[in-house]
Amino acid sequence: MIATIPDPQVAVEELTSGYEEEARLYATIFQLSLEQRQALRKRGNLRRFADLLEEKEDILRLIGQIDDRMADTREALMSMDLRSCPARERLGALLDCVAMLIEDVRAVEEANAAFLDVPRAAPVGA
Repeated sequence: MIATIPDPQVAVEELTSGYEEEARLYATIFQLSLEQRQALRKRGNLRRFADLLEEKEDILRLIGQIDDRMADTREALMSMDLRSCPARERLGALLDCVAMLIEDVRAVEEANAAFLDVPRAAPVGA
């Protein structure tokens, strides 16, 4: 069901608010991913790595809830003429920011995964 939003400005402001929150959450995930990298570098600190993973999963669930709340508004916005909506530029910049944060997280996650895949030298005497 498409939400009825009479004013495109209202829709854009609602989405802007949601994506601002998502940006903050993705920035937190980025920091947690960097902390995971530090945990990986400290041998035997996999418990910390796992704890950070749980935190990230909780945050991703929050992001999913925000996305679910915005779904109808996003769908309604697709059919609106936004040329006269001054807040659309802010929304566009915010979407770019969220996309860059996701790419940053992905890059750190790939580096973390590569660190886990690196074969360790056999212990002396093995």
